[in-house]
Amino acid sequence: MKKLLKSTLGTALLALCMSHAEAQVSFVSGVTLTYGGEIISYDATNNRLLTTNSGNGSRGVQIYSLASNGTLTPTLSVDLASVFSGASNINSVTSVLADARGFGVASIVPTDTSANGLGRVAIFNSSNGSIIKTLDVGYHPDSVTITPDGTKVIVTNEGEYGSTNSTISESVARPGSISVIDITSVVNPSDAANLTQSNVQTYDFQAANLGSGVNLTGIRDNSLAMNTASTTADYTDIEAEYTTATNSTLYVTLQENNAIATFDLATRKYTAIRSLGT
Repeated sequence: MKKLLKSTLGTALLALCMSHAEAQVSFVSGVTLTYGGEIISYDATNNRLLTTNSGNGSRGVQIYSLASNGTLTPTLSVDLASVFSGASNINSVTSVLADARGFGVASIVPTDTSANGLGRVAIFNSSNGSIIKTLDVGYHPDSVTITPDGTKVIVTNEGEYGSTNSTISESVARPGSISVIDITSVVNPSDAANLTQSNVQTYDFQAANLGSGVNLTGIRDNSLAMNTASTTADYTDIEAEYTTATNSTLYVTLQENNAIATFDLATRKYTAIRSLGT
């Protein structure tokens, strides 16, 4: 579930009755999210729950402890305003990932929609909230996940239109993409300080990143206000939204293009882009 109720975060105990698939839900506890929260991530090893926090000028992550009885307690706020030299330069904190090694990863979108307006991820210590490292990724990062073996952080970059008016042309093409961050060397939170931009590789949907026989023919062109004809999207029109990862393969939803892309981590190529139909 990608979206979270914007006002209250709660935990519940669920008892399933076998007859007639009846269910009873007992509410245990909850906390008020003063400025809302869209994405959550749970660290089972340390019983921590992280949620994005982008409302009312706040730009950060809220961390909660989760007791064995289900009680949530706010323990720490991570201020991400410095990632773009001030909260006013940040559009939103779009996703957060909690890792059992003691760090978190948040994706941040700047207000800058020019060619220089790349998104960033911030790796932070989830015990004290300090930012350990920031790295550039693609345009408009929208979600963060990690491979099951913990060696790669995957950032899905939406490359979303800067204008809310579909009749206004973009001043610069901002293609959607995925960024693969190699964190093999990160065993403890402090190790993240040694990461450099060379640990990040970003792959948009240009021909050079497509495997043999893969193309964008027949993929919905989301830049058209009315898409009633058979059209073919340009790579700058692809908007990646969310990724599910195995240790070898990524499955990337292209929400606005009504398609799903498959990416091979060994060859670093998109091996398929499948339209979902009408």
